[in-house]
Amino acid sequence: MKHIIFIALVLSFKGAISQPKDTLEIELSQLVYKKVEYEKFETFAKRNASRFSAKRDSAYAVYLAQIKKIKQNPAQYLKYINERTQQPETKKERTFYSYFNTALPFDPNEYSISKYDLYRVIKRSLLEENAAELPETLDDISIPIKRGYYPNFKLQRTEDILVDDRKTKSHK
Repeated sequence: MKHIIFIALVLSFKGAISQPKDTLEIELSQLVYKKVEYEKFETFAKRNASRFSAKRDSAYAVYLAQIKKIKQNPAQYLKYINERTQQPETKKERTFYSYFNTALPFDPNEYSISKYDLYRVIKRSLLEENAAELPETLDDISIPIKRGYYPNFKLQRTEDILVDDRKTKSHK
């Protein structure tokens, strides 16, 4: 019976130790999610301001609140980011960084970033340079990041389809 209680205490203690790190990872993931949500409603508001401007403003306020939450505890986030960037799996994990219309063909290299690079961007932009927001696109990021995780992708245009049709008709 003593062994079962001891094991239960050890497991609960281990969970208590790892819990803040999980919370920090969630907070950093939420930051990017809220950034993308804001960008989505910003795009929608450009097309229909009367319908989406309130949602855009609300999403922007939530995004800024998440940034403020992270900036209030810079030492804790810096320590976490430094630990995570030392782990090789963060270079393999990818997440989307910017909003894109999922109904249309898109190049994932234009919108995805590794967790390793994401943590470095958050560290540099928000915690070291004290920027108000994260850089909007991957091209706006001031530090070198790895791109091209996926094979090259060429968006198909109407002209490409018409050219292919003409080629196939001329060969017949």
